[in-house]
Amino acid sequence: HQHQHQHQQYQQYLQQRRQQHLQQQLHNPHQHQQHLQYQAQSSKAVVSHQQQHPQQARHRQQAHHHQQAQRHPQQSPQPQASHSHHAPPMPFGVDLSLMDSAHQVDSIKKHNAANQLFKNAVEWFCMYERHRSGLFEPSRGGFLPWFHGIVSRKHAEKLLTGMPVGSFLLRISDTRYCYVLTLKDTDKVRHFIVQQNAKRKYALLGFEKDGVHYLRDPLCNNVTELITYFQHHRVTETLSLKEPCVRSTSAGLRGLEPDSDSIYELADDTYDDTQ
Repeated sequence: HQHQHQHQQYQQYLQQRRQQHLQQQLHNPHQHQQHLQYQAQSSKAVVSHQQQHPQQARHRQQAHHHQQAQRHPQQSPQPQASHSHHAPPMPFGVDLSLMDSAHQVDSIKKHNAANQLFKNAVEWFCMYERHRSGLFEPSRGGFLPWFHGIVSRKHAEKLLTGMPVGSFLLRISDTRYCYVLTLKDTDKVRHFIVQQNAKRKYALLGFEKDGVHYLRDPLCNNVTELITYFQHHRVTETLSLKEPCVRSTSAGLRGLEPDSDSIYELADDTYDDTQ
């Protein structure tokens, strides 16, 4: 009974420690993440030492079993048959109860980083591109239908699924401040970066075989002229822009419209990582 009481007290102590870890994680996730990394590195060092010195590891394990047998004679472990090929001992020092929480912290950090990139892209477009891109037509009352705003590479490829070869859309990259022309080719979906030169002329970015990049002809005054040009000329060796992928939602255009408020008034959950 005394052993059972001590065991219950120990379990209560572990539960309190887990709650303290979770509270530390919520108040200081960066410090908690560093603690987890330190634990993981310590575990790797222990496993490496045990693999390099298996005899010492077996002696420690036997001594541990002997101490447990003296403390709890009724719960002495049965001797196990030795095998020539045995698995390395389980690493210790990692609190498994915190792994799910650490994953949640990592997801939150990624979402916050993506949200900040979204706001930066909105600021880049509003300050430098909105008045000269030619993408907004007052007569239409909005952006050109094949401009989807800030959209990820993965979501752009999803939008072109099921569409014929030559279908295209223009988007703003969600990881860098530039336009990207996304085109469905015969074998895959291709992404062409739209770059500007020193005189702020627009052109597609090309790559040599050795990795050196250059600006392809032609150089256009705005990105709309560039898209119009490649609707009549080939982007690849065999393909030109044929069918536009018409925008069905304005999710990627939030904050880009001329009558939008300051980007600093955007909600914290503006970025949708499903796009």
